[in-house]
This record gives sequence, structure tokens and C-alpha cells, in this order.
Amino acid sequence: MQAEALRMAEKRLREGRTAREAALAERRAQALAAAPEIARHEAAIADEHQRMLREAAGSPGDVQRIVRERRAAVQQQRTLIAQALQRAGMPADALDLQYACAKCRDDGYLYDPIARPCSCLERERMEALVQLSGLSMDEPCSFALFNAERFPETPMPELGGRTQRAHMKAVMRLCAQFAEDYPGTPQRGLLFTGPSGLGKTFLLQSIARRCMERGVPTLAVTAFRMVDAMRAYHFGDRDAHGLQLLLDVDLLCIDDLGAEPLLENITIPHLLTLLAERRARGRGIVIATNLSHRELMLRYSERVSSRLLDASYVSAIPFAGQDLRMTR
Repeated sequence: MQAEALRMAEKRLREGRTAREAALAERRAQALAAAPEIARHEAAIADEHQRMLREAAGSPGDVQRIVRERRAAVQQQRTLIAQALQRAGMPADALDLQYACAKCRDDGYLYDPIARPCSCLERERMEALVQLSGLSMDEPCSFALFNAERFPETPMPELGGRTQRAHMKAVMRLCAQFAEDYPGTPQRGLLFTGPSGLGKTFLLQSIARRCMERGVPTLAVTAFRMVDAMRAYHFGDRDAHGLQLLLDVDLLCIDDLGAEPLLENITIPHLLTLLAERRARGRGIVIATNLSHRELMLRYSERVSSRLLDASYVSAIPFAGQDLRMTR
């Protein structure tokens, strides 16, 4: 599946590059139709490059002056092209190829000097892996959509007297900072605990989305999907790559832990392995659950709950207050 995901990722990059090249060709045709003089300026640029090569070959001791003068002449022609485009109602960079990734120029690889995958290829590869594994969550959220006004201003004793709104503003800032800084965060994980309808899933998916936008390989799954991947692996499904992806991805976000089935010899042992392996590899995790700390221990055993609540690895964030789903 890894090789197939890489092929899918490279294909997506090629298709995107082809589409942008086609768009450039269309813009170029429009520009030449609106401003034919652009062709003359482009020919002048080509002439200047040829002149630079001839003069440099004839006067090798004067190369710096020749390059400086010819570059100035080329820049003058480019300025005239930009002005012609603007008169035609087009942006000055309309004849430039618009790269989706400026680092690798949509090649997918960086050469410095040995070829290595660019972050854009890694992001596409991860998305392909998610697609092939069937583990992805739907309806991604975003910090930009966070609306603090939806939370009541009522002081909450379980939040130390703070209002639910003030608490959620602080939690949102913490989550947004985690998403911006990861993997350079003090802790490698977050644990959201509290009743349903308080915004845990929204913030978990917002973290996942922002990390993906930053190029961090990230996977967001429900606990049910997680256990389904564990079950497939446990019973020897040769096409079951989901558990390996859960282990390997840089940041794993698990929603609704506690709602998944407790399968004998599967859920708890594999969850223990997942947590232990990810910590050993220095990989991050964000978990949302409706269970309290005590309920986590009762459901999963002390060995699992101690890893979930390890303050050196995970920062536990309580959620409390009014169920927003009941106020819509």
C-alpha cells in the first residue's frame, strides 16, 4: 500500500502541474490577444540572453559588467511586459507559472544534492494512505470557524469559577498554538475530556486540519475506525494497513475514545501497544473522550490510562458546561 500511495501522490502532483501549465497557456493566449507587443518584448529578452553569452565568450575578463548590463536590459523588458499586462487588465505575474509548492516547484522532490521528498509530496502521500486505509474523518473543521459567542457566560464551579466562554477561548488558543508549533510543543499530545456537545471534536479536527496545512503528516480517526483497523490486523487481513498507519503517522488524532467496542484481546492490548509505540517513537497524539479520568482507568485498565494521563507526554484539558447541541 505504501508504494501505491506514493504513486497516487506523484500522480496528483503531476495532474496539478499539468492543470497549472494549461492555465498558463490560456492566460498567455489571452495576454497576447490583448497586448501583442508582449511577444516583441519576449523576443527582446531572448536576444539579450544570446547577446550576454556572445559577449561573455568574447571578453571573459569583463563577464561581471556584461552580465550586469544584460540583466538590466532584461529587467527593463520584463517591466514593459508587466505594464502591458496591467493595461490589458491582467496581473503583472499573469505569464508566470503559479506553483502550488514554491519549494520544489511542483516536482515533489528536493535536490540538495540527493533527492528527497518535499513536504507537499509527503502530504499527498499521507492523504493517499488515508484514502486507501479508509480511516479518514469527514467534515474537517477550522479554527477560523470557532465562535466563542456560542458558549454561555455562566460561571462554572468545575472550571474554577470561570465562565464556559472564557474557558473555551483559552482552550481554543492553546489548541491553535499546539497546531502551529507541533512537533516543537512541550508535550507531544493533548487529551480532551468531558461530556458530549462541548466542542472537543471541533477542536480535535481543527488541530488536524491546521497541522495538515502546515505539511505535518496527520491522521484523524474515530475510535471505532481505530478498533476496526486493529481487528483487521489481529485477524491477519493481508490488506490491513490501517494499524501500521496509526503507528507511523506523525500526529494521530482519535475522536470519541470510549465509544468503540471492547473486543476481547484486541481493543485494550492494541491500544496499549499503540500508545507505547507512538511515545517511544516521539510521535504525537490528540484524543477526545467523554470519559472521566476514573472512567478511563475502569474501562481500559491502569496500564492504558496511565499512558493516556502521563503529564510528561500529554496535556489533559477538561471540557465542561452546557451542551451546545441542545441550544441550536
